[in-house]
Amino acid sequence: MSISTNEINPNSTISPVTITEDTVTSLGNIQLGARYKLYSKKFILTAGLNIEANTSDYDEASGIRTGADAWSFSPIINFGAGFGRSYLQAFTGIQLRTNDYSHNFRFGIEYGYKLLSRLWLAAFVDITQSLKNGDIRLPSQNFETGLFVNDQEVIATGIKAIFELNDQSGLTFGYGGAVSGVAVPKSPAITFGYFVKL
Repeated sequence: MSISTNEINPNSTISPVTITEDTVTSLGNIQLGARYKLYSKKFILTAGLNIEANTSDYDEASGIRTGADAWSFSPIINFGAGFGRSYLQAFTGIQLRTNDYSHNFRFGIEYGYKLLSRLWLAAFVDITQSLKNGDIRLPSQNFETGLFVNDQEVIATGIKAIFELNDQSGLTFGYGGAVSGVAVPKSPAITFGYFVKL
C-alpha cells in the first residue's frame, strides 16, 4: 500500500503534534486463512482461522502506519447457501490481537448473483466492534494520522466482483466504505485479490 501525509504546522492551534509530509509505500499486515467444512448438505457450515502477521511499517516523523503493530488470530464460523444463480453467506467471530491491542467482535453478511458463466457480483456488510480491553500506547504522531490505532470500529458496506479464471482459481475486486466508524479512514477501500480452491 501507499500512504501520504501533509505537514502539520507546528504553530497550529488544532494540534500541538508536528508531523512531516511524506509518502510510505510498504506492505500492510499479510493475512493467511484456512477453513474446515463441518456440514455441507442443504447449506455449508465451516470453521476457520485467519492469521494476520505483524509485517507492517511505521514512520514516526510522518505518523504513517501501514498496519496494526500486532499479530491477529481470528477464529470464525462461516455459513453459506446457494440458490441457483445466487448465494448468501455470513460469518461471525472474534479477532484476538497481541501487543495490548483490543480484541474485536466481527460479523459480516454477503449476497451474490452470477451475471455471466464466470462472473459474480456481490454486496456486503461488514461490522467490527472493539471489545475495548487493550491499552497499547501508540506515538502521538500515529494518533494525528489515525492510521491503525486501537479500538477502531466500523460498519462498512460495499460491492465486489468475483471472476473465476478456471475451476480452481480466480480474481476478486472490492469497493467498500464506512456507514459509521470510530478511528477509521474516511476514504473508501479498494481491494484486489487472488484465490485458489483446494
